[in-house]
Amino acid sequence: MERERGRETPGGPSGWRLSTNAWDMPRPYLCRAAVLKYRPSVSTPEILWFAGTLLVMLVGVLGCILPAIPGTPLIFAAAVAHRLIVGESGAQTWVLVTLGIIAILALAADYAAALYGAKALGASRLGMTGAVIGGLVGLFLGPFGILLGPFVGAFSFEFVGGRAWHDSAKAGAGATIGLLVGAVGKVACAVSMTLLFAADILWRAFSGPSIPA
Repeated sequence: MERERGRETPGGPSGWRLSTNAWDMPRPYLCRAAVLKYRPSVSTPEILWFAGTLLVMLVGVLGCILPAIPGTPLIFAAAVAHRLIVGESGAQTWVLVTLGIIAILALAADYAAALYGAKALGASRLGMTGAVIGGLVGLFLGPFGILLGPFVGAFSFEFVGGRAWHDSAKAGAGATIGLLVGAVGKVACAVSMTLLFAADILWRAFSGPSIPA
């Protein structure tokens, strides 16, 4: 710090001005300078919208496991809605495009995995329908119900449809494996989408222009 009468630095004592060496500053003003430099320029409404969007995305991640809840499409829609609400503080255009592509790929991969698992072990559309219904019922029976529900549903539908019990069991296993593999792939895509969105928002918030404390 250098002494110069007749000038004031905002927030500092009269007669003091900043020198070119930040380490010459007294400790209280050095700490304040660090706050001025590193404090992110994010408003309270933006923080609330960001937190709310992450909660919706968390529901989307759960939707990749739980039937009847949209997964990756919900995450993509949440990111787009956040951008429309907060404007430039939302996800960048290239991030939104990437999220849209991942969402489409996740849906395609889920369908392909379920179809391949079903056909590989001889499951029909009836068996796939039973697997989905069994999964819905299994939600109310705890973890074992979630795992066994699709198999029991697919087996029951195939057996009622006129197939032998061993063929029905094989088809049920195929439908269940297909659903599980598809769910794992969707969860991976959903988590990646959420992390990409959060990283883009936080990086620009903490590396952008700072505001006074």
